[in-house]
Amino acid sequence: VANPTQLEAACEDFMVDAIDEARQALKTHSPGAKVELLPVFGNHDRKTSFSIYRFLYAWYRNVDDVITPLDADERVYRQYKDWFISATHGDVSKKTMRRMPEIMMQEARGINADTERMILYHGHLHEEVIKVQSGIKRHQAPSPADPDRYDNRNAYVNNPKVLPGHVLYGNGPDDQFL
Repeated sequence: VANPTQLEAACEDFMVDAIDEARQALKTHSPGAKVELLPVFGNHDRKTSFSIYRFLYAWYRNVDDVITPLDADERVYRQYKDWFISATHGDVSKKTMRRMPEIMMQEARGINADTERMILYHGHLHEEVIKVQSGIKRHQAPSPADPDRYDNRNAYVNNPKVLPGHVLYGNGPDDQFL
């Protein structure tokens, strides 16, 4: 059992590691390419993930090749070439998650009308799953967080701890979405 000081230190270590991982990913995957970060905040660690993103926002705010919007919405929508991209944490009911394609199309009609392919990124369940649902490629991302009680009960404890990132390429190496 950890005491409050140990828990605070663990949270700080997690934040520093997450920031370093994100900065390293940007450096590795986007040399010379324009990149946009999509802020998606967790349910158990919303303050921590928001703080990490605010740090990245401040770090990159004057860097022309890195776009850091200050969205704090539950779902984020973007268009990249003919891709309709949505990101959400995913802590909704299974019924709502099954309706995500419909929700995406309703909430971002303009993007939906201008695109041919759809992709949804979400997490929440701490395990990686990639599948096509109602014509939308769905990436359920693993988590950088330690296993919690739910993970332990459902045997998700051996999942790798990662900070997921994805690259969608357009017409060339200088044209990508991370």
